[in-house]
Amino acid sequence: MRGYIELHLHTTHTAGNSTLTIDQAVQRAKTYGMTSLGIMDSGTMSGVDVFVDVCRREGITPIVGCGFYLTLGDHRKKADQKYHLPVIAENVIGLENLRELDRIAQTHGNIGRPQIDPELLEQYSRGLIVLTGGRGGAVDKLLKAGHDQSAEALLLKLKSIVGPENLLVELQDNGRAGEMDMNGLLEGLAKRCGVACVVTGGPFYLDRMDAVACNALRKAHGNNLLHGDGFNFRSGEEQGQRFENYPAALAQSVKIARRCSFL
Repeated sequence: MRGYIELHLHTTHTAGNSTLTIDQAVQRAKTYGMTSLGIMDSGTMSGVDVFVDVCRREGITPIVGCGFYLTLGDHRKKADQKYHLPVIAENVIGLENLRELDRIAQTHGNIGRPQIDPELLEQYSRGLIVLTGGRGGAVDKLLKAGHDQSAEALLLKLKSIVGPENLLVELQDNGRAGEMDMNGLLEGLAKRCGVACVVTGGPFYLDRMDAVACNALRKAHGNNLLHGDGFNFRSGEEQGQRFENYPAALAQSVKIARRCSFL
């Protein structure tokens, strides 16, 4: 699997936010020599079946995930804050629970956006691996706001729900100011809480030149713009250069891919 697997891929099924098609992503993964690839569309699993089919056709092992919207309150009530919580299916039971969480989010939790809460995650936690969500996740946002104790409390709560081996703190670098400083804070928090870190890219488009078109799409749909042009689908070599000081977190992406290679 080489040294890096992308686990956090946004496709055009993250509607109005991404210009990266499933076919483009899978073909580029092959070019990069990635033997696995993880889909993580925001608030939907609508692209999963197509993704699995295309990956199988091209000899790529599909890793199935969903970027849920997390509320720290009741999932049946409108949330004041939007958080991103990526969840990956490790096995068949996990895939069933992932689909059930998606079903509930799309029905009972669809209050402006399809959302889940920690209690719901705990109910359907078997067979799942949870990531903290990068800059859109609650842990990152709490840290950025200076609420260190709240960030630590939330990470420990997630750890108690899914177990230390099934929770990973995401480290990302999309070229925005202060990202590597934030990664240092996240690494320290992860060590204090006894969980590992993993590098992810979180791409929304294929190449850097696609940044303008992606932001035009997002603006047309009333979504937040992406700052900079670093949300492209990067190779393992480039990620290795960016995260040369985090070799264990790079290796975690491969370890997670191996654990989730059941399809």
